Amino acid sequence: MTTKTIEVFIAMNEDGDWEARSDSTDAAEALVDSYGYTAARIVKIKITMNAPEITEGGEVVIADEAGETIKAEAEAG
Repeated sequence: MTTKTIEVFIAMNEDGDWEARSDSTDAAEALVDSYGYTAARIVKIKITMNAPEITEGGEVVIADEAGETIKAEAEAG
């Protein structure tokens, strides 16, 4: 099974508004564009996920570590 680690940057202003992007500068700029701010905090989160194996017309179920199940349907293309 293939896994991939991604980095997500979340920028939050003093009102609790937030934007998330794959680059810290992009997250901060999106926050300014959407909400503006006088103070902000940016955090980086690393997420490692197993890639789903999609078969034509099948379904993929991805269980997260907390025990919840996320269901995604694949359409034949």
